[in-house]
Amino acid sequence: MIIEKVLKIIKPEKQIQRDVFDWYEEGIWKASIIKCKDNKNLIYVDSYFDDETEKFYIEYYIK
Repeated sequence: MIIEKVLKIIKPEKQIQRDVFDWYEEGIWKASIIKCKDNKNLIYVDSYFDDETEKFYIEYYIK
């Protein structure tokens, strides 16, 4: 499953190329996004907690 692969990639013990950058809009913090490179895949991962649903979400896309 794709989500299992993403979770393995973002674990800190993995020796991969990883960059973290923050997304701001008009001085307001919106998200912190992790850009991971593993073999041939470039994966962007964003995680956040939704107060309305009280659930933690991980969003990602593979480029």
